[in-house]
Amino acid sequence: GLALGPFCGILADHFGMHTFVVVFVIMQIVEVATCAFPVWSVQVACVLATVIWNALFSLFISRYLLKYSPPNRYGAVQGLYILLVMVASAPWSCLGLWLTAVLPPGLTAYRVPMFVYGGSGVAAMFVYALYYFSHPPPEVPHLLEDDEVELARNFGCGNLEEVMQVVQISERSQLIKMLSSTDPDIMHALIRRIDTNKMVEIMAERPVEDIAQMMEAGDWDGSTDDNHAETGSREPLLGSNDMEPFDPQEDPPTLENGEEVDDEIRRLGQQYVSLIAAGDAAGVKHLFLTAPIDNLWEMTLDLEQRESEAQQKEMDKAFERLIPGKEFAKMLRQRKELRGYCQKLMKRQLDKKIAGMRSGKER
Repeated sequence: GLALGPFCGILADHFGMHTFVVVFVIMQIVEVATCAFPVWSVQVACVLATVIWNALFSLFISRYLLKYSPPNRYGAVQGLYILLVMVASAPWSCLGLWLTAVLPPGLTAYRVPMFVYGGSGVAAMFVYALYYFSHPPPEVPHLLEDDEVELARNFGCGNLEEVMQVVQISERSQLIKMLSSTDPDIMHALIRRIDTNKMVEIMAERPVEDIAQMMEAGDWDGSTDDNHAETGSREPLLGSNDMEPFDPQEDPPTLENGEEVDDEIRRLGQQYVSLIAAGDAAGVKHLFLTAPIDNLWEMTLDLEQRESEAQQKEMDKAFERLIPGKEFAKMLRQRKELRGYCQKLMKRQLDKKIAGMRSGKER
């Protein structure tokens, strides 16, 4: 079964899912026709047919559910499917146990239930095959309005039409297929297509409340690295003692665009790092609610230049612990000017992620 898994996936891509339905009927006929013969070669054929059926059906049902379920509802739909199958199969299981108990001892007590199960299975699969060919599944799942909003929110958009502009895809069906795919390469390709400038442009047209809801839902921050969260950092969090006082007589560090960092920005950065290191959530909130927005952004760029990647990740994690998304959403509602800072930060983080994927693809 493990060896057949990848091979079956290739067959599904090449021949289509309708071929699987025909194979299901054939394999079940082989199982029923061979299960009662006490011959090794015949039993090998029976077991082989069973293994092929199980491997193909696991792949078939996972792809079949994706035809009807939006990506964000797949877990719920799969759980509902398993529940319905268990409820529907319970009476049949009880019937088989009852037959085995009431029939005379011997092979007949097991052979009769097997033929009952096998015959009913073949008949049911044959009827389903006819239904499948006359009522094929849709190319893409039907999306409810709430589902569309939830999927679009991951891209900073309000609907899939806006997402199509951000990822530069002209057909809605193609976008939904890519969003529904379980292939990580397709998801990476979708992320690499994101036009962050267009995303920020669309976000700028949305009300502040929409961005605040994104933060509350946890869809706004892509800075947390899962691998990093598991392994931790070998470098300590950059504390206030690690930041030397700014000396204007020395060559000052520069921002990414080559402009010099003035002492006000440097002192703001020192204050921010000190508050994070001390775990002062109230102080961090006050800083973001009172400092000029442009200064906050220049401070962010300056810290990026002076910190290592590991230190930046530790700083981000510490900030998220102090100011979770719901708290930052409250700050945004209180000071609407923060939306510009949030949009720049989201764009910068996404640009880094896309650049990393593109460089990895090239390698």
